[in-house]
Amino acid sequence: MLKKLFLVVIFLLSNNLFAQTPVQPTGSGTSIDPYLISSLDNLAWLQYAANSTKWNAYYKQTANIDASSTSAWNTSAGFSPIGNCF
Repeated sequence: MLKKLFLVVIFLLSNNLFAQTPVQPTGSGTSIDPYLISSLDNLAWLQYAANSTKWNAYYKQTANIDASSTSAWNTSAGFSPIGNCF
């Protein structure tokens, strides 16, 4: 029993260690002050923290974002396209 509990704890910790941390980008999401997407953490916020208030928001990507570190996510498909959120 202890061995199974240990394996579950290790599995949960490993999933959390490699998960991307959603970080809200700067900006307010208006046409004058769009959300400025500049990092993989901002993309994770856009993807995982999506809610109804973001459907009508404005966004501007301000940097090249390297998502190669997510290559093992989604059964090795990598970071899900943002298009799946919208």
